[in-house]
Amino acid sequence: MYFVHTFVACLMVLTSVLSKEQIAENKVRNVRETSFNCDVCNRVLGISDDVDDVFKYLKTFRNEVLDKLDNNGKGSPVCSTRYGPTSDTNDDDTSVVTCLEDEFLTGCSSVAIEGGKRDGERVDFSDNGTPICVAYNAAGGTGVKSVARCCKWPGMLCYYPVSARSSGGDDDVAEVECDQWFHRRPTWPTGCSIHGPWNNVDGVRPESSGITTEQHALSERVCLAQNAYNGPGVYSSAACCSAPSLECQVKYSEQSGPDSGDEAQVDCDEGWIMTGCNVFTYWTITNGAYIQADTCHAVNGGNGNYVLAVATCCRGE
Repeated sequence: MYFVHTFVACLMVLTSVLSKEQIAENKVRNVRETSFNCDVCNRVLGISDDVDDVFKYLKTFRNEVLDKLDNNGKGSPVCSTRYGPTSDTNDDDTSVVTCLEDEFLTGCSSVAIEGGKRDGERVDFSDNGTPICVAYNAAGGTGVKSVARCCKWPGMLCYYPVSARSSGGDDDVAEVECDQWFHRRPTWPTGCSIHGPWNNVDGVRPESSGITTEQHALSERVCLAQNAYNGPGVYSSAACCSAPSLECQVKYSEQSGPDSGDEAQVDCDEGWIMTGCNVFTYWTITNGAYIQADTCHAVNGGNGNYVLAVATCCRGE
């Protein structure tokens, strides 16, 4: 899906944001600086010095890509979980995992090894533009694993915004929002991630009307990452995905036990597919979250209270 991720994103910028007049004013060359280092755009812009030729090519190519996306992977959505290798044990050492070429990265989480410490996770990009899930080991940690939720989903397209850093108060929140529409279809946060480089992550969750074990609708297209006590701030990121008739909901588990290694677990309701899994608490010290056999597992780091498993559940055509 590198083809779809990179080509459509670049071409949408070029053909939807820029007009012929802007291109004619010699602003085409500036696109290289404004469209997130898009190698595809750079190659396309080199086909001709004639403005009309460039614009015509972009429009035609954009439509061809969107047609391929519409007809891609007919059939039912299927999701898998992929794990990165265990990181080394130094502060900020990483574990990286990506999805297969015909899959979309719909969720990125992380889990600490043997009761260690973690700084969370985020979606980044490889040198060729492929989305990757990156997990970060914390100072004093014993290593982490990155956990990617990877979906074959007809007509899907995703992008991955990141918030500004939250304030440094206990339970302060960083918010990142998905657009209501992307690729002419409804867009939802299919997965949320949190990154706090100072071992200060309470957890992350999609915004909804409340924390309940009943599966329920998202109230906004927002991921909320929560800063822990004494932490200087966290970042929130989202997998914002669109697909035909896509709708997403959230479901919380019962509370875990209070000790390190205690787990909370939750499944999506019948007919819904798990696209993301997170851990959340108000008392710091979480060891992460992962999906196994379509069950979301959240691991307590020994906070003396509890953690919750938070499943993002989606369905579509």
